[in-house]
Amino acid sequence: SAAEFENIGITNVTNYVNIRRKPNENSKILGKLYSDSAATIIAEKDGWYKVESGSVTGYIKAEFLTTGAKKVGKRIATVNTTTLKVRENPDLESTVLTLVPIEEEMSVRKELDGWVKVTIDADVIGYVSSDYVDLRTEFKEAESIEEEKARLEREEAERRAQEEANNRASYSSSSVS
Repeated sequence: SAAEFENIGITNVTNYVNIRRKPNENSKILGKLYSDSAATIIAEKDGWYKVESGSVTGYIKAEFLTTGAKKVGKRIATVNTTTLKVRENPDLESTVLTLVPIEEEMSVRKELDGWVKVTIDADVIGYVSSDYVDLRTEFKEAESIEEEKARLEREEAERRAQEEANNRASYSSSSVS
């Protein structure tokens, strides 16, 4: 429904925009909203939006948010029946292109009456009955400074572990005499 998107803003930045504690540029940075991420707009004040996204609530400059953005959320159809037929056209007599298993996620191209046009992979686009899929809209959300720090530390630890594993592997193979 349209109401679902009324208070959603989507970032229109190349990299990210800072979410600040107060509506000014010297205020403490609480988190970052990356490009094409979604935020719920709570209020507007002097060219700033008060937003909520993920675990972060704060202010971003209004110029960095596009509102009424139904386009940007990615619509996903998840199969909720054992095996779903993907058809060439939106009718039950149409040729079956492929079968899709339960829990499979497909990208929605168009929603019609009783049918959903979906992309299965690069070369298969077809129609599935809307009775057998659950539809949802997926938005990226903000990452708080703490979450970003934790993610960077996690990535660094994974990188170090991988390096150590590589070193051990090369050490053990070279020590064979």
